Amino acid sequence: MTILNWLQQAVQFLVLIPSAMLCYLPMHRQLRFSPKKTALLAAGTLLVYIPAAAWCAAALGLDCNIILLPSLLLFSVGYRLTLKTDWSRCICTFLFSCVVSAFVSNFSYAYDAWLHPESTSGQFSWQAALFQFAATGVAAVLLIFPLRKWGSILIDRLLVSGAWCSMIAVSAAFLLLNLAIIPRHYATLYVGRCFPIYITLLLVLLLFLIAMYVSFYHTAMGILRTAAIQERIQFFEMAENQYRMQKKYIEDTAKERHDFKQSVFTLKQLADAGNLTALQQYLTKYASTLPETEIRHFCKNHAVNALLNYYAQLAASNGIQLDWHTDIPEWILVAEPDLCSLLGNLIENAFAGCSTVEDTAPRYHCLSVELRNNVNLYIVSTNSFDGFVRLKDGQYESTKRKGSGIGIHSVKMIAEKYRGTARFHHMGTEFYADVI
Repeated sequence: MTILNWLQQAVQFLVLIPSAMLCYLPMHRQLRFSPKKTALLAAGTLLVYIPAAAWCAAALGLDCNIILLPSLLLFSVGYRLTLKTDWSRCICTFLFSCVVSAFVSNFSYAYDAWLHPESTSGQFSWQAALFQFAATGVAAVLLIFPLRKWGSILIDRLLVSGAWCSMIAVSAAFLLLNLAIIPRHYATLYVGRCFPIYITLLLVLLLFLIAMYVSFYHTAMGILRTAAIQERIQFFEMAENQYRMQKKYIEDTAKERHDFKQSVFTLKQLADAGNLTALQQYLTKYASTLPETEIRHFCKNHAVNALLNYYAQLAASNGIQLDWHTDIPEWILVAEPDLCSLLGNLIENAFAGCSTVEDTAPRYHCLSVELRNNVNLYIVSTNSFDGFVRLKDGQYESTKRKGSGIGIHSVKMIAEKYRGTARFHHMGTEFYADVI
């Protein structure tokens, strides 16, 4: 093994650098560490791997793919450890990067076949390796904007693992197909019209893959828009329910206000007559005619007040003790649908936790909402629950369905939208949510 041979092999592994960029572009909001630390970890790993892999390939006379393909399993594990997302989104993004690199690799084999018609794929030239590295870098640059904008939207908002698994199957199929059509002997490309057919096939497959990913994006966004509409409908249904309750309250109390004058005269006559028994009976009957429900004033914001009244009545019917202190003005920088969605998800999760508590134990929910300096909103939620949680990689998962909790994710997304944070933790039989 010579230094020149080692360098020629090392050039072939340089494609891992732009491939790593493709992996992390849509994950910039899902990094477990800071971007700088993540970049240093990736760079350090490749700095050790590339020289070592090139030495093995040169010393043992192996094809680079024989070393690279098994290494992808280790890279995928390391990639997963640097992210906060679930495995389905990680694997789908990782395979997408592999498929892009595989297409570029096949185009590079075609370029190598054009340069060295009598060679083989196992004797991949350094010129073709440089072409592969440059082409993969160009592909990564071209994909920076779509992956960081549209790709990150899907990564952050699409929580359905099944959808990601379907794209994992698609990417895996295209990856295997690219591996299957690698020209082992370049001379076969010069038989008849094989060379133009090979290039055409690669272009058609690449366009088909792009079409499938674009279709997946639009389908997923349609699902997300439908979910958002349903969430807004739920909020408006709560507001409508609260409006009907207020209307009923006004109608119920209208008669009481109309009859109140006569009732006062009757009470005065009974009191003047000294008929205490009849006075008590009359007061008892009168009290029973008053409305059972009462519209409470939690805050000055009408939409939030309607939402809190709805949940307050729900809590009363489920035996949940409330300790709510909400200081929200009529006008606030956070959009009302976002604020109501955030509070609604917090309360829904809290009530779901309370429902797991046995009847003999107390069920309670404490909520504090405070606005400081007209721009900083602090929300603290504490509720009782049975102490059972599902954790995966430090993230709370739903106890009602497989996968991460949608309510918790929605709260985090809204907090991040307004440059805030949302943290969740538990201790014993109490669950805490802190939103800034």
